[in-house]
Amino acid sequence: MNARAMVGFCLFSFLFAGCYIPFLQPMYHQDDLIHSPTFLGNWYDDEDGQWMFSERIGTKLYKLTYIQDGGKEAEFEAALVALEGREFLNTIVVDLKDEGALTKIHILPVYHIFKVEWNDGLKLFPIDVEWLEEMLERDHALPFVNARDEIKVVSASTEQIQAFLAQHLDDEKMFSDPVMLKRTP
Repeated sequence: MNARAMVGFCLFSFLFAGCYIPFLQPMYHQDDLIHSPTFLGNWYDDEDGQWMFSERIGTKLYKLTYIQDGGKEAEFEAALVALEGREFLNTIVVDLKDEGALTKIHILPVYHIFKVEWNDGLKLFPIDVEWLEEMLERDHALPFVNARDEIKVVSASTEQIQAFLAQHLDDEKMFSDPVMLKRTP
């Protein structure tokens, strides 16, 4: 993977532990899912990454295909979730670009959470890593495990995740700068 693709993935906040703390469980139950036709279509970020959202027929879930430098990098299942009057995007990888079977069996599918805002395009705010690490270490706010190289993985239940998010929604330190998406012209 070239440096440009790595930057795109880091912005995407999915695959590199230094960019995000993953969750083992989703932040939603089926009743929490919402559907927004506005979400569907092609978007691009500042790093020339393309984000293609399409419907998963028969569900309220979306298929998200991420493309960097003209080649498919990864496919995700994405859920648009309503919590306390706010919207979140909860994602999990379902397919990686050209990875062999041996590699795929060693990759743990984990969830990532972004706050969604719809002003001036689509803004996806990841949870701030330093803030969450402090909450986990100091306050023991959610159960977690330390994986290899001190990578934290949140092992909380869906109910625990929702309660934690609801409790901290108004904390300005909770979210990092957004990934800004614009519609493909």
